[in-house]
Amino acid sequence: DYYVDAAAPISAPAKATVPPPTIAPVLPPTMAPVPPPTAAPVPPPTIAPVSQQVSGLVLNKALCRSKGGKPRFIDDGKCDKFNRIPECNYDGGDCPFARCRGVGGRPKHINDGTCDDFNNKPECNHDGNDC
Repeated sequence: DYYVDAAAPISAPAKATVPPPTIAPVLPPTMAPVPPPTAAPVPPPTIAPVSQQVSGLVLNKALCRSKGGKPRFIDDGKCDKFNRIPECNYDGGDCPFARCRGVGGRPKHINDGTCDDFNNKPECNHDGNDC
């Protein structure tokens, strides 16, 4: 048995409320600030030195030139005649026997089996293996 009260108002069933869709606002893309371009550092100009280190000795280029030498060819692997003078350090390490001759040594007697006093000097490599 079901009882229905005729005097009671009939109400419509409650509607489910659905919230309207939310739309995210479109924002412009954000960018990190870009620093202005910087110029690359410019090295100072190179100035040719008046002297340079050649084979452990300091070479005075002006003095070498004043005696007819050409410093740009010193220590280049070739024994240059114009640089075989003391003012050009005997062409750096290019003319080993010129340095020996410059101190009174005789290069043709180096490593000849006899210890020669005139070659027993550092410039003559102490007469090679003879002393």
